[in-house]
Amino acid sequence: MAEAQTPKVSLRGLSLAVSYRSDTGNIVDQFYIPCLERATTYRRAVGYFTSSGLAVAARGLASFIQGLGRMFLVASPYLEEQDCQAISRGYEARHDVVTRALVRCFDAAMEDIVRDRLACLAWLVANERLEIKVALPRAEGGEYRRGIYHEKLGLFTDDDDDTVAFSGSSNETAGGLVDNFESIDVFWSWEDQQKRVGIKEENFKRLWENGTPSLEVYPFPQAVRERLLQFRPPSPPLIDPESARTRRVQIGSPPRPRVGFGIPEGLRPWDYQIAAIGKWFEHGCRGIYEMATGTGKTVTALCSAVELFGRERELAVAIFVPFQHLVDQWDEVARGFGLLPVKCYESTASWREKLSDQVTDLNIGARNVVCAIATHKTASSPPFADTLGSLQKPLLVIADEVHHLGAPEYSKAMLPASKFRLGLSATPMRWLDPDGNALLRGYFENTVFSFPLQEAIEKGFLCHYDYHPHVVPLERDEFDRYESVSLQIARIFNQAEKDERARTRLDFLLRERAEILNCARSKLDTLRTLTTEPERITYTLFYCAPGQIDDVVHLLAHDLRLRVRRFTAEESADERQYLLSEFEQTKLQGLVAMKCLDEGVDVPATRTAFILASSSNPREFIQRRGRILRLHPNKRRATIHDLITIPPRERLHPDASECERKLLRRELARFKEFASAADNQYRATEQILEIAREYQVLDF
Repeated sequence: MAEAQTPKVSLRGLSLAVSYRSDTGNIVDQFYIPCLERATTYRRAVGYFTSSGLAVAARGLASFIQGLGRMFLVASPYLEEQDCQAISRGYEARHDVVTRALVRCFDAAMEDIVRDRLACLAWLVANERLEIKVALPRAEGGEYRRGIYHEKLGLFTDDDDDTVAFSGSSNETAGGLVDNFESIDVFWSWEDQQKRVGIKEENFKRLWENGTPSLEVYPFPQAVRERLLQFRPPSPPLIDPESARTRRVQIGSPPRPRVGFGIPEGLRPWDYQIAAIGKWFEHGCRGIYEMATGTGKTVTALCSAVELFGRERELAVAIFVPFQHLVDQWDEVARGFGLLPVKCYESTASWREKLSDQVTDLNIGARNVVCAIATHKTASSPPFADTLGSLQKPLLVIADEVHHLGAPEYSKAMLPASKFRLGLSATPMRWLDPDGNALLRGYFENTVFSFPLQEAIEKGFLCHYDYHPHVVPLERDEFDRYESVSLQIARIFNQAEKDERARTRLDFLLRERAEILNCARSKLDTLRTLTTEPERITYTLFYCAPGQIDDVVHLLAHDLRLRVRRFTAEESADERQYLLSEFEQTKLQGLVAMKCLDEGVDVPATRTAFILASSSNPREFIQRRGRILRLHPNKRRATIHDLITIPPRERLHPDASECERKLLRRELARFKEFASAADNQYRATEQILEIAREYQVLDF
């Protein structure tokens, strides 16, 4: 196989024209976006510092946001005659007059397209990736004069120090539209005998350093910066309103279909997705992508398969997922990549013949790619293995939520004939299952790329959140049951490591005690106090334990009169889809769910979550948090309320106390994980430390 290479994204790889005009095509798509996708530095001088003038400077900027590049912008305030007189006559300080003129541009009515562009600038400013300076014209005598610095200049520079320069003008005016006619001339440094790019770079350098005659250039006033930041969106603005190549709002949403297996038109992988693919090839196309829930594992995996197909030219792709509804989700996305998957679940008769025919076609050269999407249960069955066993071409296995395959009943899905293997999960290792983890590592090998939640939040691929832990007490009868079970656990805890019967008994007791904590009646009282304004509750999830859900639904729907519905495995697939639609449209204020929302069901509109059923299993609580943090156009941030039931230490029997502390350390690890990435992490951590001090488990 050819040596793996990360795709080159330099400016030199572009096919540039020497000029672009609005009457011959979409300049944003043809010029701005391709250059901004490759640039690490964008220097821009624009005329008016008006809302529309700034919008011109931000054309195509959404494609620049996904990287780590920096932008430098120079613009000129639109001074009225009285502004110039006030400065010249000393009536007001220059700073105050200019600040007022700059702020004034944000107060005028503006179109949606302008607001979208200002959102791009504000997001870059907020993330310290955009620096703005103000250019003020001065007459020869030194007086400030009405008018503007009117040069139109831009410079894109990439990691190789190649530069593309452009100059020209669009006919924006102080109140003009952003999409007026534009004509620009383009130059590039690698073919520039006249040194025009170097001249333009020097001109911008002198401008930025306040070395241009008849201009005074100085830093952006803080008051204007704060006014611009009011346009800052809660998540990165990923759509350019002028572009026909707009990005998907949600990372995991289906791309537009194409003919033939390949990257769909308009879908451009993010930098971290490209990096993941490169790492997978470096490791011989075997490994695991450990990526936070909501960061596009599906698309990254299919892009990996496209890259592999480009090298192998013939390929069978077998995709394994834990649940039937995920087969349908993967099918929708895969069809956008030009695949025609065979969906394998339920009865063997519904898929075996179709898949067998496609395998035969691939073997004889009648087709060059085959795709099967199967549940883990079907993928582990002999009929599925037998059908793919006749393959004579390379096979790629993609395992979504790969940790499931470490279970004995699903391990047969790890087909030994597969030369290429890719596992996907936010939490690939199994909890307290070293044998299962050994199986996974033996087949998929190691994690080759990691994109953790904290990094995804910092880079804007998941939304920010606040975390609020709430400690609730057990009632007397609940505590008596809890203490009784805890004593039994303490007596067999050490014995269970060597005795299988004791281990089975311990598992039962641990589940019984977890149910006591999860279903504590005081949680309903706490939930009631946290929902004192029912009319303001929207886009809210309530995570419950099985023995608790009916009481929660009754409280919310009957007592508080909230529009909520159960969302469990008992509802049909069609009914669950209907409920998600009602939730999205705010016809339902909330969904009361159990485990069926832990994996694979997307509810990106969720703004608030109440976790009444706790879990010390990292896979479960990390999956839950990831679902809540998905991006959505109408969501600024998320809030998580975690209801924690812990019995008072002083009432526990001494024999149970040490066992209690061991198990509490696991519970506190979950709280620590949730708090660590929250915006209010310090306050939340203080609450957690109070519990740790009380139980003397500060070493958690």
